[in-house]
Amino acid sequence: MNGERIVTDITANDGFWHSICVMWHSSNGEWSIYIDAQLGDNGTGLANGTFIPGKKKKIEEMDYMLALPQRRSGSK
Repeated sequence: MNGERIVTDITANDGFWHSICVMWHSSNGEWSIYIDAQLGDNGTGLANGTFIPGKKKKIEEMDYMLALPQRRSGSK
């Protein structure tokens, strides 16, 4: 976020589908990462006070849902 990053030990490269949700709030830099509906990691202080410019207003909170296929070993 705005050049800052968080490194976690969350993994999703086991050959199965996973749902990953990332949440972030500008006011205190609070962030959370959920994997398969379970909290994987969280914290505060990530890009405090940063705003993402939007077409009609600035974005102060962000939620993303990401699901990516993972290949099994030996599959093409």
